[in-house]
Amino acid sequence: MNPKYFAALLLVLVAFAGRAADEGGKTGAPLILLKLDDLAHASDPKIAVSPRFQRTVDFLAEEKIKSNFGIICETFETDCPAFIAWVKERHDSGMIEFWNHGYGFKFPNPNPAVKLAEYLGRSAEDQAASLKKGQELVKAKTGIEMRAFGPHAAAIDDNLFVALKSRPEIALVFFYGPAKAMSTDRVVLQRRAELELPIFKPNFANMREHWEKYKTYDYLALQGHPNSWDDQGFENFKQIVKFLREQGCRFVTISEYLATLPAHKPEK
Repeated sequence: MNPKYFAALLLVLVAFAGRAADEGGKTGAPLILLKLDDLAHASDPKIAVSPRFQRTVDFLAEEKIKSNFGIICETFETDCPAFIAWVKERHDSGMIEFWNHGYGFKFPNPNPAVKLAEYLGRSAEDQAASLKKGQELVKAKTGIEMRAFGPHAAAIDDNLFVALKSRPEIALVFFYGPAKAMSTDRVVLQRRAELELPIFKPNFANMREHWEKYKTYDYLALQGHPNSWDDQGFENFKQIVKFLREQGCRFVTISEYLATLPAHKPEK
């Protein structure tokens, strides 16, 4: 082969490989969305977040891993300047995207015999009001417009997807879709793999054991609860992150994932 043609072909192959790596790591490796739940300000006013949240964020920053933290919106009802500054700084870094994890930590249910939660068993109007309250409070305090939603400590019903019509900025919903008889224009991420098994217990052995199946997907959205991890759980989380990176996975924010979808590609 003519050396000039060979050199040109080599440049094309290198460029293609670089593009493939940028779009999803090694060929075939799924994109990873870390869905880390229950973020709120620390009970100690001297610090922004709990030590368990902080060590998780510090580890991810050290490893240059992007993630997505679900905010319990009512945390902004109290005076929390350190937390506000903390959230803004990490949002501006581009390494963490914050999403709506419901308004309240607990939702009162006077009749336990009836399934009732913030986004379950309530009217579409009530659910829309909860979404509006949370979205607007977080934006007012931080300037951040959250693009995703996932319920806290409960499932949802179809009224959520009626309520979401009033929140065009929310483009993605974690794990829960509408009934088959109802359609939605929101991206609904499936729960294809478990980071924690059982809940609150990151399980590296489970991730490694099932990797041959997990690696066939285009993405994995992995749910975790950093404030519930003991030292062993945190070590398992670190092992999972490092393992996934070794498999060629790329960790992305919600907005980065949406940008890979034709309907959500940003205009050039």
